[in-house]
Amino acid sequence: MDDVRQKDHIKYYSMLIPQIDVLKVACVEPSLPRDIELMSVKCSLVVKGILFGNYPALHGFKPWLFISDETWQPKSKLIRHKKLWKRLEIDFSLNEFQHEEEVEFESDKGLRYATIAEVTVSNVITAIQILRSKRSSALIFSNKCGMQSRNNIRSIFELAFTKEKGIERSMINWPNLIANLCPTGDLVIKAGGSYDEREIYVNFFGTSDKINLLKSNGSNKIKPQ
Repeated sequence: MDDVRQKDHIKYYSMLIPQIDVLKVACVEPSLPRDIELMSVKCSLVVKGILFGNYPALHGFKPWLFISDETWQPKSKLIRHKKLWKRLEIDFSLNEFQHEEEVEFESDKGLRYATIAEVTVSNVITAIQILRSKRSSALIFSNKCGMQSRNNIRSIFELAFTKEKGIERSMINWPNLIANLCPTGDLVIKAGGSYDEREIYVNFFGTSDKINLLKSNGSNKIKPQ
C-alpha cells in the first residue's frame, strides 16, 4: 500500500472561492484488492497528527463534528424519542463522544435533526469514518465559543443545507459552508473516497495563512506506523 501522503488540492475550490486554500491528506492504493477500512484508519492517523499538533497560532482551536439527517424522517414518536444520535449508534461506536443539543427541524416533509460533538484524540478515527460515510456531516476546526449551542447548530445547518427550488439539500453545500465559515477563521474539513476511486482523502479548507501554517509545521512529513 502506498504511504499516506499529503498534497495540495486547490484547483476546484480555489477557482470557486479564490481566498481559500486547501490541504489534502490521501491514502492511495492503485492495486487490488483494497482494504478501504485500513486506508481510512491510515488517513485518520495523519489527520489526528494535524488536528492535535502543536500550533501556538491556533491555540484554543478544537475540532467539532457536525452531523445531520440527510433526509426528512417521519413525524413519529419513535423518531422524536431517538432523534439523531441514538440512530447513529446503530452504525457507529459513539461511546467516546459527548454531544449536548440535538436541534429539530420540522417541515411538511417531516423531521430532521442536527447536532455537534467535540472530536478528541480518542474518537477521531470514528469521526473520520462518519465524515467519510455521511454526506450530511462536516468537521469544523474552530476556536469560537458556543459551538454546541442550539443557535450555532441551527446556523451551520442553514449554511450547509441551502434550499434549491424551496427544498433543503440532503448533501452539504460545501462551497457555501466553506465560503461562510473559513473567512471568519474556521477550517472546514471534508472526507471522501471509495473502493472505485482508489483513495481515501481528507481535505482541509481554510484561508491561506492557516493552511500554510499546517504545511510549515511539518505536517506533510507525518506518516502512520
